[in-house]
Amino acid sequence: MNVLSISFYLEKQEGLFPLLPRVVDLVSDSSIPVIAAGGIVDGRGYVAALALGAQGVCLGTRYYLGHLY
Repeated sequence: MNVLSISFYLEKQEGLFPLLPRVVDLVSDSSIPVIAAGGIVDGRGYVAALALGAQGVCLGTRYYLGHLY
């Protein structure tokens, strides 16, 4: 299964939400689902990503950078 995940963490780059509709439009002719990731921290961001065309949302990736012990 091919999946396109869009993640944006750098401050100097354009954020996820302005780019998400453009990416969804670019892959609309294919069967590739778009998964939004990065900077989505609550239910409002989740709903916004879906409203902008994402087929899924990845949450919790910030914790990959933290030290557990």
